[in-house]
Amino acid sequence: MKDMQRFTENQIKLLYAFIANDKDILTSEEISKFIGVKGKALGGVIGGFKTTKEWIIRRHPRGWQFNKKYKQKIIKIVSEFGPDIGIR
Repeated sequence: MKDMQRFTENQIKLLYAFIANDKDILTSEEISKFIGVKGKALGGVIGGFKTTKEWIIRRHPRGWQFNKKYKQKIIKIVSEFGPDIGIR
């Protein structure tokens, strides 16, 4: 995925939620509790991930699904930007 370096702070926190919880699928409520964003603002964060054949996060019947194909790249990004956004 070419645009991974263009994630917003809240998108990085969202990706961190999947990594930290070590889950493929999180509900909107779980994400909201973890990153502190809810309602329409959460929709904006999630909507920032384009749904293409190279998806990172997509809607799932049980919530939102993370594509573990990109797990190592996401871990690297989260670790690079983590201290700047208040995550460890």
